[in-house]
Parts: sequence; C-alpha cells; structure tokens
Amino acid sequence: KISTCQLDIWRNVYADPSARAAALLRNLTLREKLSLLATSPLDGLPNYVERLGLSPPTTNECLHGVCSTGYTVFPQSISLAATFDVDLLSRVGKTIGTELRAGYNEALKQPIAKQRLPICLGPQINIARDPRWGRAQETYGEDPHLTGELAKAYIHGMQGSGRVKLAGSVVKHFDAYNGATSRGSYSISEVTLTYADWEETYLQHWQAAVSEDPVGVMCSYNSLCLVDSYNMSCPAPSHGVPACANFELLQGVLRDEWAFKGFVISDAGAV
Repeated sequence: KISTCQLDIWRNVYADPSARAAALLRNLTLREKLSLLATSPLDGLPNYVERLGLSPPTTNECLHGVCSTGYTVFPQSISLAATFDVDLLSRVGKTIGTELRAGYNEALKQPIAKQRLPICLGPQINIARDPRWGRAQETYGEDPHLTGELAKAYIHGMQGSGRVKLAGSVVKHFDAYNGATSRGSYSISEVTLTYADWEETYLQHWQAAVSEDPVGVMCSYNSLCLVDSYNMSCPAPSHGVPACANFELLQGVLRDEWAFKGFVISDAGAV
C-alpha cells in the first residue's frame, strides 16, 4: 500500500533530499528497483515507474551546450579553456542550466515516458597531455589547476545556488582517462601511474570539482594501476583495478577523503 504522506514528501522538491529518497525507496517494489538498474529490452531506453511519477533516469550531454535541437551551442571546451576566463565558464554553465531547466519544464507537459531529467553529463575534466587522443577537444587542456578552476565555475553556473538546482552536473571521467601510459588510445584498458603523478596531476582538479557539490560523478572505462616509478610495470597477473570497481578510488578517495555525497554512474557499457 502506498503511503500518501510519504509520496507527498518524495514529490516535494523543497523537502529534505534524504527524506525524499527514503520515502521513494519505501514505496518502490523490488521488481521496480531492479528495473531501474537496467534499460528496457524493448527499446533500450531507461525504465520508469509511472505509478509513482518517477520519470526515466535519462541524461543529457552538456560539454559545451545541451546536445539536442533547440539549445545554444558554445565553442568546444578546449576553446573555452583557452580564454582562461573563469567568469565566462560560469556564465556558459548558467545558460546551459537555465535552458535545460526550461526544456524540462516544457517536457513535464508530455507523458512521463517522454520526459528527460535536467541532468548534464559534463564537464569533462580529464587531463589532455597527448594530442593523439581523440577526445582532447572535450577537456580543458593539460593543466590540473586551470582545469579545476574552470570546472568549479562551470558546475556552479550550471547548477545555480538556489534551493533547487537549475540542472545537475555529472563530472566525468574518474579517473586518469587518457592517463600517462595510454599513449593516445581510447583508454579502455590499463593505465599505469606513479603515486606522485596520480596525486599531483590526476586528482587535484577532481577534488576542486567535487568541492562544488555536483550531483554525480562518472567513472571511466580504464583500469588503474599505481606504481612507485614509471620504470615499473603493473605486477603480474594484475592489470590494475577497473575504475568503476575501484574501492580505493570510489570509496577511499571520493567519499571518505572528499566527502562526496552524490551518485556515481558508469560510462556507457563500463559495468
């Protein structure tokens, strides 16, 4: 039996988020919970729970504008970063968040199956130090400090500072996608880093981004192997631990050290 009081809490955007989530979970059946972990076998789209008003957990690509018709498209991320303009990135983020919120409000007039959540997959903050990498244009370049500052501005602008966020930012890809040993590849296999390089190059900008309280973090395809020196290789038979199953990374660093409270999702097909 559905508790009307509990549903009132879950549907109230001004109620405490933890209380809303708890109320929703209490009213979801086991079958419904399992269905939300996968896509529909009929059309490949995310499942939804119409009886509770739970729309499909869809997302939007928002690296430099919402990737859909009718939205503003800004220059590629690497070009935005070349301005070294933190305020500009904040204003770009705010425009994206505002447009996506407007699109979401309009979509609420449609049947629930056609609604999309105002959640943005972006910014993409991997460090680009190899020009052969085919996704370098999505990033803010090679400098961790600049990347962290621009990411904070972009996330803050996109999400806003109100009680209800304009849009939710999901920062990607955690961690070391296109790392030091990927040699420009798509980084779906092992990336080996020294502990020093990991801390100084591949973590500091992430900590800056997480401090802005994004709603989510996307883990990356690659596995991660940490060594003392680049003269060393990953000890056999290990090829590192996949980022999306890496307890040290997702729990030890992200949640325990940085106190991240949002959700973690995998890149497409990574789990």
